[in-house]
Amino acid sequence: MRRYVIAFVGLLALPVSLSQRAAASPAVVELFESQGCSSCPPAEGVMTQLRREFGDSVILLTYHVDYWDGLGWKDPFSDRRHTDLQKQYGEIFNQESIYTPEMVVNGEIGFVGSDQETASDQVRSRIAASEKPFILSVKKADGTARVHVELPPALASATRRVSIVMYEDAAPVHVLRGENAGATMSGDSAVRRIISLSLNPSGQADAGVALEDSWNPAKLWIVVLVRGEHFRILAAQRHALS
Repeated sequence: MRRYVIAFVGLLALPVSLSQRAAASPAVVELFESQGCSSCPPAEGVMTQLRREFGDSVILLTYHVDYWDGLGWKDPFSDRRHTDLQKQYGEIFNQESIYTPEMVVNGEIGFVGSDQETASDQVRSRIAASEKPFILSVKKADGTARVHVELPPALASATRRVSIVMYEDAAPVHVLRGENAGATMSGDSAVRRIISLSLNPSGQADAGVALEDSWNPAKLWIVVLVRGEHFRILAAQRHALS
């Protein structure tokens, strides 16, 4: 057992009302992983299977954490902010420590990311109707993605935080050192940037997200996550940048 790694974490499910489920379409899966962790490749396989099984009914986000970077291989997608987000979940779920791979569904339940059966069951139970619960528009200009969000009054009143998550279905990475030396790991759904939004009294928000030259614009997506109490994801939408 390594620092930040635990062998088993009990499942913690927070109750979800029917109205919250109806607002959360599609389901959101957040994976916390590292290319330096030998337990993570199976979790990438779970993400691939979820994509095949649920298609557009699920949004997949992979946060590469940084606490494995000093153990032989620096994950090129890693970011301290991803670790900070996982720590927030750890506090909410009353976990003794954070670990990889961890999967979180709709901000409500955390479990070992290689558990395919639990992942499919949790996503299936949270897939709602296909209607869009809020307005999202994205325009690209001068190396920036301009994002506009409008929440209906009922959703806005239940909202505690709104964030933009930009991810890239990036090219695979051949790992040269560390526990996964010689393996090729996925770059799918790699989170590139997280930006917090502030809603105005009308439930609207605007923001610009600067685009890096190293990112492939044809593979970039904008996701808006609307969270309520206890970090639950009440609603989410995705928009292709291309």
